[in-house]
Amino acid sequence: MPPARGDQALAERYRPLLILYPEISSQTRRKRPNWRELREAPLYEDYHPRDVRLVLDHARIFGRAAPHDGQQLLDELESDPRIRRIDILAGIGPREEFWAQYYRIVSRIEEHGGDDTYPYAAYVHVAYGDDVASESSPIEGVSDYRGLIAIDYWFIYLYNDWRSVHEGDWEHIVVVVKQAADPQGQLEAIACAYSVHDTGYRLPWRDIEKVDDQGERADQGTHPVVYVANGSHANYFRGPCHYPTRGEMFGVRIEAGEFPFTGEFTDYTTSFEEGIRVFPEAKVVPVPVGDRWADEWRWLNFSGRWGSRGAGWLPRFLHIGPLRYLWEAPGSLPPRDNWRNPFTWVDHGCEDARLDGWLARQSPLA
Repeated sequence: MPPARGDQALAERYRPLLILYPEISSQTRRKRPNWRELREAPLYEDYHPRDVRLVLDHARIFGRAAPHDGQQLLDELESDPRIRRIDILAGIGPREEFWAQYYRIVSRIEEHGGDDTYPYAAYVHVAYGDDVASESSPIEGVSDYRGLIAIDYWFIYLYNDWRSVHEGDWEHIVVVVKQAADPQGQLEAIACAYSVHDTGYRLPWRDIEKVDDQGERADQGTHPVVYVANGSHANYFRGPCHYPTRGEMFGVRIEAGEFPFTGEFTDYTTSFEEGIRVFPEAKVVPVPVGDRWADEWRWLNFSGRWGSRGAGWLPRFLHIGPLRYLWEAPGSLPPRDNWRNPFTWVDHGCEDARLDGWLARQSPLA
């Protein structure tokens, strides 16, 4: 089930450069002594976006013995569609234990010759506006996204270690390109959107920081730079910066610090020079056959939660310490609206959209 050749070329051409904090290198979860002052990132180190096999090879189904490897886990998931959750890092409890186990996994990777076992990876869903035209009517006078292509890069982190904590953490960024109306169909990048907690931020391509194929800053580069926030893995356009996050209450977007009982939720990004710079391997998701994926892509058939929520009686979030919240693990990718139609997510789901339907107006056929 190989990806379309053109899709792989697109994914390689625009794959992002991630700016990360150093990966976990100690069994002890080290925090900066002044992290409560909200002046700098609380953690010296962080989880990195590795191949999904790292999750599958170390997970289990809650209440069952840990499988031998990821393929056995997938066999169990396919044999029982009632399973709605996997337990990432089988049997691990508090985040300090999770941290120590991740350190042991990374240490074994290094002992066996580097990143080939679980390489840095982005799972790329290429969506064509022509295919979603019948689903989209974003603004008056514009009926579809014909002529646009969304290259949607998804990353899996084992743990969200921030003011809210949970197992599993799917994040993504979208590069939108348009085809010229002439027969040659030349491509032009027009926008990027980065996921940030329950929302996203969007900028026109001209305002995106870019690098060339060697990872050097270049105005004419084709690779967007993504600054990954400490612990939360939210994605931002600039670094080093700190970002008070935003959320929604009763349909109104407000600063997270204005929520009752939450305190100030702040994201931190490191600098281009000091960060760990990574081009993830672009793994293009093939088109399913009869709505099912096969072979190495079987994990996409699982529609449940990627991680344990702690205890079944807990609510969706619960205060568990100073400015810490236990949150629900993320769901699978294919059922998500921003997977099935990334165009409308870029157009309407992003925080700094300047007007509804902005992206649709860029369609060469609009």
